[in-house]
Amino acid sequence: MDIRDKADFKSKTEKHSEEYFPELFGTIEDHAGELRKWLLEYPITDHFKQTRDAPMTAYKGSMVGTEEASHPGFYETMDVIKEGGQFFNDNVVSKGDLFTEVRFTHPELGLKAREETIFLKKLGYMGSTDVVQIYGKTKRFWTKQPMTNDEIRDDLRKSGVYTV
Repeated sequence: MDIRDKADFKSKTEKHSEEYFPELFGTIEDHAGELRKWLLEYPITDHFKQTRDAPMTAYKGSMVGTEEASHPGFYETMDVIKEGGQFFNDNVVSKGDLFTEVRFTHPELGLKAREETIFLKKLGYMGSTDVVQIYGKTKRFWTKQPMTNDEIRDDLRKSGVYTV
């Protein structure tokens, strides 16, 4: 349902939000079993089963864009990853190396470590518990999918940043 404001909400639901939502939540509580049964029987697309990613709609795209824009430095971080660099590319990211480059390229951002972690998670990276030895240095990588240390090194070799 496309709703632009409170007046639009009332015209489409014939109720004020102050009465609509308590009634909605009451119905959910009163009919939880039936709702659960319906959800369990609702057909799920193969795409969702494989990716666990809800289909993109104009509204979802707008919501995601709004959320991303509320984090200064998010788009700049995406751009630096796309360009690639020493120990980071689209698949594998050394958090320290990536954000050293982000700070160098965009010193005005003043990102905090917590923001860096949030950005990586929002971009679909997972932190690895293992450390990787590269050029005699210990690095901790974030990856888009679970990867062994050898797979991380291979991926970096393919992008040309690791040649040993």
